[in-house]
Amino acid sequence: MEDLARLAEEAYVAVYEPERWEHWADRVRNVFDGRAMSFHVIDRQQGIIRQRILRHDSARIVERYIDECIGDIDPQIDYVSHLQRSQVYTDLDHLDLSQTTTQDYLRWQTSVGNVRHYLSGVSILRKGRYVGGVSVHRKTDDGVTPDENRRLMETLLPHLERSLELSLLHGEKLASAYWDGVLTDRAEPAVLLDERGQLLRAVPAAETILLAGDGLDLQDGRLVAQDPPSQDRLALLLGRVLARQFPEGGTVPIRRRSGRASYLVNAIPLPRPIRMFAPCEAAALLTLIDPAVSRPARAERWQGAFGLSAREAEMAALLMQGHSVDSAAFSMEIANPTARIHLRRILAKTSCSRQADMVRLLSRF
Repeated sequence: MEDLARLAEEAYVAVYEPERWEHWADRVRNVFDGRAMSFHVIDRQQGIIRQRILRHDSARIVERYIDECIGDIDPQIDYVSHLQRSQVYTDLDHLDLSQTTTQDYLRWQTSVGNVRHYLSGVSILRKGRYVGGVSVHRKTDDGVTPDENRRLMETLLPHLERSLELSLLHGEKLASAYWDGVLTDRAEPAVLLDERGQLLRAVPAAETILLAGDGLDLQDGRLVAQDPPSQDRLALLLGRVLARQFPEGGTVPIRRRSGRASYLVNAIPLPRPIRMFAPCEAAALLTLIDPAVSRPARAERWQGAFGLSAREAEMAALLMQGHSVDSAAFSMEIANPTARIHLRRILAKTSCSRQADMVRLLSRF
């Protein structure tokens, strides 16, 4: 019971420190003697997964599970999508072995994952909009789930349900405050995209660019370039930044009909822990840079407050405007390695470990 109490306590801590869910998931697997486990928070209204943690003794099995889309035939997905109340269940409670997809799923689980029977605790959240829960899978040779494990899960589930409810509520409040601060107060054009590339939010400056129709448009809620070669570049960039595995940012030029200097579209992927605080699963932040428009930077304040050199302050100003390190290097006419040295020095002088933290800090000056 001591392990169970710690699990409950850590779930409540994770409400305010979302990165702790990873550690919590590992502890659940150990406490319930599982070879594998999954932890999901699903938005049933949007039909998207807000958070997913997968664990297995072999990381390669997790990769195969994702690559081979085994989740698409997981009978639990359909089961929990129709649940009306929170519940603890085992595979023996709900599996229909006559279903071909269920047979395929179990065959993969036993032959590849060396797991078979599982125990799940699922919570219905926010009046049914969300469902969140954990499922622990046992080694094939371990047999069915013991009654004692089921009783432990029934004791844990109310704590998990309350912590997830608090996480969603806390996340919604932080989402509003965080993104309003990130977007509404930004002078440069910026937009948020979801995992499907749909536009979620845009600052007024970005809306002005899109309404002008000079190089960029919205079609069916998606950002598109009017020039075919530019559209090809934009599509490749969005494919990389919105990738489910190993997303990458970047910068591409977008030719304008007016003949003015091309826009630079800079894409930044949002890490999974941050996405829990983003509206509707925001997956990427895009900034639209017009090289012809100069914006006043507060470089002098940064130099005085943090001791930045003139070049470091120039680099910081470009990053604040939405440039990537590579596009900032291009603007400053310096080599990329030199730009990265500038960035490391800026981070050190501002006592920040990440570029995003540095941008948030400098935005206050």
